[in-house]
Amino acid sequence: MMDLNTKIKRMDGIIETEVDGNKVLMSIENGKYYGLNEVATSIWKKTENTIAVENLINQLLEEYDVDNDKCTAQVFNYLKELEVNSLISIS
Repeated sequence: MMDLNTKIKRMDGIIETEVDGNKVLMSIENGKYYGLNEVATSIWKKTENTIAVENLINQLLEEYDVDNDKCTAQVFNYLKELEVNSLISIS
């Protein structure tokens, strides 16, 4: 189960490109494409190296004008989606 201390990192083997400042990903493993919006692109960039979920949330709070509770909830939901699609690894 993921919590604030969980460390995450993007998976190897994900092909990415940038279109209009946002990332588009393709997973070789599942053959699917993923279009990322501005915030998702920011999260993706931050997961190039291993990062604790708490640090990721703190960095996003500094970048965006968002409530802590809302940011935390949305980040956890998004990270679960990335995990289900085998785009990140957790430890």
